[in-house]
Amino acid sequence: MSTLREEVRPVASTDAGRLAALEARARAEVAGQRGAVAWLAETAPVGDWSGLVGRRDRPVWVATLDDVVVGYLELVVHGDVAEVRQEIGRAHV
Repeated sequence: MSTLREEVRPVASTDAGRLAALEARARAEVAGQRGAVAWLAETAPVGDWSGLVGRRDRPVWVATLDDVVVGYLELVVHGDVAEVRQEIGRAHV
């Protein structure tokens, strides 16, 4: 019997493509929900996740199952307010 290895770690440059795909899917899924038009307009997509690697002012962590990125958590600070953005994907491990 095999067990899945779960891990949460800081984002790496090799994660950028998977994070872009997760972000695009999350934005598409929320599009039909109440308030989505305003939220999508106010919340710009990251797009190029490699630009966030190693940034202390906007840290990102990824969740993995057997080294496959299945979700992310991004901390965005606006003055005295911190916003946590997250997405958990459906892994095909």
